Amino acid sequence: MKYDRFFEYAKEAGLEEAQLYVSRSETFEFALFHKELDSYSVSTSISLWASGVKDGHIAFSTSEKDDEEGYREMVDAIVRSTALLEKPDEVGLFEGSDHYVSKKVRNPALAKTAPEEKIALAKKLEELLFQEEGVADVAEVFYSESDDTVLFMNSHGLRLRSAGNSFIIGGYVTGKDGEKTIDTGDSFFGNDLRAFDPADLARKVGDDLRKRMGASSMKSGVYPTIIQNKVLPSFIRAFIGALSAESVQKKTSPLAGKLGERILSSKVTIEERPLDKTVFFSGFDDEGVAKENRKLIEKGTLLTYLHNRETAKKDGVTTTGNAGYGGGSIGIGAGLIRLRKGKGTLEDLASKVSHGVYITSIAGLGTGLNPYNGDFSCQAQGFEIVDGKIGRPLTLITLSGNLFKMLKDCAALDANMVLTTRKVECPDILIKGMSIAGE
Repeated sequence: MKYDRFFEYAKEAGLEEAQLYVSRSETFEFALFHKELDSYSVSTSISLWASGVKDGHIAFSTSEKDDEEGYREMVDAIVRSTALLEKPDEVGLFEGSDHYVSKKVRNPALAKTAPEEKIALAKKLEELLFQEEGVADVAEVFYSESDDTVLFMNSHGLRLRSAGNSFIIGGYVTGKDGEKTIDTGDSFFGNDLRAFDPADLARKVGDDLRKRMGASSMKSGVYPTIIQNKVLPSFIRAFIGALSAESVQKKTSPLAGKLGERILSSKVTIEERPLDKTVFFSGFDDEGVAKENRKLIEKGTLLTYLHNRETAKKDGVTTTGNAGYGGGSIGIGAGLIRLRKGKGTLEDLASKVSHGVYITSIAGLGTGLNPYNGDFSCQAQGFEIVDGKIGRPLTLITLSGNLFKMLKDCAALDANMVLTTRKVECPDILIKGMSIAGE
């Protein structure tokens, strides 16, 4: 194996331990505008993260050179860095777990399907979108595919590999509502092209466009609020960030000191499911630790923080296998997150609301959320709920509140689960009350 050269260089340089993480990604993307290719790209990227221990000190180095020159440069950089460090490393490199779960989730058929077939599928979607009543124009139809491979190796003889692929296809349309222009869109995500039905997606986009006709604002107030399963992942990801043991130990997480306490509604159970057979399957973290499926929140009670080996040692616990490279060091990252579903349908949730709001789109949460206390404010669109029925469309409203209070005020969840590109699988959720700013 060519990567043996890296370890040979590491040994020659006097590194006591060495580790190499290689990530390779092949991407294929294109966009259509009025039946013509508006953009088209095929690319391959490779990133290498190396780490090594010398005289009890550990250092890291990165490179995009997958050759002997790159290996030697990373080893030299590690040696130089360890010489500058004063504090000895306390955890060293990981020798390996006793058992690893491996699943074949990469779909070879997706990779083998010719680009022309994928373009034809996108053109069919565009054609069907144009046929939907109320569609004045199809602004864009897009396709993006990624084929990823990860290799993990260390000087203890550990050799790990994972591979997966996925695609997302979708479109955006515009329609006229008097003098106003309405825009909407939707997409399909997975790794099996046979599961994608362009007619079904076109109907969903068309239905949403027609439902948005006549949208207006509403009176400001605090209303029971349903958050759509495609919107909720943004909030869930922000919440998971507060579970990082790194943030907890630095006292920058609002969940510091809350372990074992009930912090959310008893209706909320959140799990990390990296070993489920999905496009997000992952059997090991960036330190080579075997991953496990585990509950993070059970019926509102905080069961664990997310650890790498360093944070686990500080807390005297076992790592949860959540190490992730970032910024030249090992941080914390989470795999697939699942919010356990409730019962019934979206209509069942709405039936519990006499007067409220159904949020189907948000914008600006990334800049509008304070990660230190959970307060947020963002632009939103959706529908008014009256007498248990989803009614007129809403626009020009602002949704605000506190992330942790929002999840603590969960009144119910339905069984309408969706898996999103944000590595979150969740249902629609009903919150007892949220602030809506409008008229």
